[in-house]
Amino acid sequence: MNRKLQNIPIAVFVSLMLAASFACSADAGVYRFNGSLFARVAGSLSQISAGADGAVWGVDGSNQVFRLAPNSGLFAQVPGNLRQISVGNASNVWGVDAASRVYRFNGSVFVQVPGSLSRISVGSDGAAWGVNESNQVFRYNAGKRLFERVTGSLQRVEAGSANAAWGIDRLGRIYRFNPGNKLFIGIPGSYSDVSVGSDGSAWAVNTSGQVFIYNPNSRLMTGVAGNLAKISVGSATNVWGLNAKSEVFRLQGAVFTLVPGKLKQIDAAGSPRPNGGDAWGIGP
Repeated sequence: MNRKLQNIPIAVFVSLMLAASFACSADAGVYRFNGSLFARVAGSLSQISAGADGAVWGVDGSNQVFRLAPNSGLFAQVPGNLRQISVGNASNVWGVDAASRVYRFNGSVFVQVPGSLSRISVGSDGAAWGVNESNQVFRYNAGKRLFERVTGSLQRVEAGSANAAWGIDRLGRIYRFNPGNKLFIGIPGSYSDVSVGSDGSAWAVNTSGQVFIYNPNSRLMTGVAGNLAKISVGSATNVWGLNAKSEVFRLQGAVFTLVPGKLKQIDAAGSPRPNGGDAWGIGP
């Protein structure tokens, strides 16, 4: 790690890393994994999200919204103005705008939903979770059509499904949602990024780049060989990461293998797909 960074308190470092994960940045090229490498796709985005069923959406630096058309393989603009977008599947696409207003795509347009969130995450089953600027945690109640408060204080929440949600707080502590008592349970350790797949498999990295996988038997994070700055999990068999040099790695067996290309954001799409599209990214 850079020596200048060693003197930064962990809370500040984690806050910077989490803020960068969804910060509006300059648009960059869009890339799709085609089975062997990341191939350029027409369009430029600042953030991209891939659903468990292969649905892909993104936003650009002007908060314009785009959706991948499966037939043409091109991104088409969709009416709306969002700062961040999250895709659980083709039928469950949510986003938040610059004023923290929450929107859900109804198949034609984005419709505002009561609530105020700074970040949102949608699971493969359509479960929507989010946090606000005060680090309060919320989960969408489809029956009541509103977001309900969940006990906890998180800077970011990651949803794999309704019962598989993880979060990270400003001190780098990570938490797993326990559907039994409906509380977030702390997991020992300090981390800078966490991601959970559609099957509930959870991975994390710390500020030193060490990689960890959650062991449900011991209920602890277990170290895995590798050095990553960011991690994205589609499922147990579809795990990707970026190192500090923006190089791309894919988990193959028990080893992270270098994949040609450089990205500043990567998003894994559910399980591996026979025709590619296992992961999407934004170029450096």
